[in-house]
Amino acid sequence: MTQLALQWPSAEGFEPDQFIVSDANSAAYNFIMRFPAVTPAQKLGLLVGPEASGKTHLMHCWAARNSARFINVAELGQTPSERLLPGGQHGILENIEAIKEEPGFFHLLR
Repeated sequence: MTQLALQWPSAEGFEPDQFIVSDANSAAYNFIMRFPAVTPAQKLGLLVGPEASGKTHLMHCWAARNSARFINVAELGQTPSERLLPGGQHGILENIEAIKEEPGFFHLLR
């Protein structure tokens, strides 16, 4: 018997309808999709997990729901905080281990 390898078009994306909720990620998904309403006093969240575990996709789902902006860590210290998140907009920093401009990071948190 011969098995045929079919070439299916693959579209990589971070659309909310492409995120698959499973037993492994449902607690994180449910919490993130309610944040910050579930913890109104908390202004900062930290999402950690193994590489390629869906963190970026999950944050894209949250960003779409909350009109959040992804911030490049290279912008810290180069762009005033009020321009990074105008009008109290929510923000998402990826790759925080690459932050070299700590004062810019702390100004963003204020």
